Amino acid sequence: MTHASPHLTAMAGGAEEVDRLLDDIEDVWLDDAGVPLHLDLHRAALPCAVVVFQPGSGSHARFYFQVAGLLARHGYHVLVIDRPGHGLSGGPRGDCTIEEAIEVADTVIAYARSRWSLPVVLMGSSLGGLLAVFGLLRGSTPDFAVASLFGFTAKAPATAPPTLVLNGERDAAIPAWATRLFTRWSGLASTQVTVVPDAGHLLFHDHLDTTLPIVTTWLDARLCSTVPPP
Repeated sequence: MTHASPHLTAMAGGAEEVDRLLDDIEDVWLDDAGVPLHLDLHRAALPCAVVVFQPGSGSHARFYFQVAGLLARHGYHVLVIDRPGHGLSGGPRGDCTIEEAIEVADTVIAYARSRWSLPVVLMGSSLGGLLAVFGLLRGSTPDFAVASLFGFTAKAPATAPPTLVLNGERDAAIPAWATRLFTRWSGLASTQVTVVPDAGHLLFHDHLDTTLPIVTTWLDARLCSTVPPP
């Protein structure tokens, strides 16, 4: 898909760099109550934090290799989740509840902290963004969070971390006005809502050239005193 897009290929630095992003992915396997849980690891040379990434509905870790690989170049280890029943993880195909998805993210957050002793960012795209927010509202404990789309199921706990919420101006799944209302009603105390002009739904694919700098600037200001060169 990326090779067919001159825009995405150019963002990576050319076709050879696209292939390099793919070749550099490491497979990580965890045990999720007896079910093999697969993660894509994009390793940074000088990491200042670890990003745990929740894919969108029906998607899988490798679909997000470009945003994850570019975040790794920028100085963040990235663990992209194959939820149970998705990608290379075990379990009946496509069968993963909201509760299970949140628990899996909590497992990966704990794994990231134990392996690297670095701050952890919970990040998600589309349904993955909603899962990240649902996790925060149910007690997930990343140090920071980044989500595209926003919804809520309960009032936020007092310990909820600083959160960046992105919404495309033209997103028909959850319009920007709804995201602003959801954010206010949720009670998340430290949340920045950024509406990406003239953007649709797939913010980390169709609009990666705009959204990646927004995310890295926000994270760098909170996590990285020295930003590695791209």
